[in-house]
This record gives sequence, structure tokens and C-alpha cells, in this order.
Amino acid sequence: MTLSTYLLYVAAVALLIATPGPTMLMCMTNA
Repeated sequence: MTLSTYLLYVAAVALLIATPGPTMLMCMTNA
């Protein structure tokens, strides 16, 4: 995985952690 892709992934994860709503929605969808 390239550095830019990794940084984009980390930014997306940080955004999901910062907002509990979408995080719970993703957990419900993936589980």
C-alpha cells in the first residue's frame, strides 16, 4: 500500500472515530 493511500485510510478512520454515528452504522453494516 502506498503512503498516500495509507494516509487517506488513516484520515478516514480518524473521521469515523471522531463521529460515533457513522462508526456505529459501519459496524452494524459490516457485522
